[in-house]
Amino acid sequence: MKSLSDAAFFRTFDALVAAGNAGLKKRTWSYAGADWRRDRYSVSVTDYSFVVELFAVRLTRPKWTLLVAKEYWWGPTDRDILRDIRWSRPTEGRRADVLAWFRLQERSLRGGEPASRL
Repeated sequence: MKSLSDAAFFRTFDALVAAGNAGLKKRTWSYAGADWRRDRYSVSVTDYSFVVELFAVRLTRPKWTLLVAKEYWWGPTDRDILRDIRWSRPTEGRRADVLAWFRLQERSLRGGEPASRL
């Protein structure tokens, strides 16, 4: 994982979300020593629909908060994918600390268990 925008980051992020909140049934949860929150906004009209999912991940030591956004656009049917955008950005703390934590989680997931801290 080289950055908070590469495919490896989003694979790790998605794996942590799935492990901590299977089926996305909870709006807030704690997993791997971090506090997670998910908000979902959607609009559907005749010609298009879109969904924006926002995730906030917070760690207290070292202190940081990461915002991850996933945006999906469809045409008249679910098969007409118009656009798929995702990005992440620290809103508090150092980018290097966030990236180090996700790298640790990536290594830990390969071993089968999440790491709770650095």
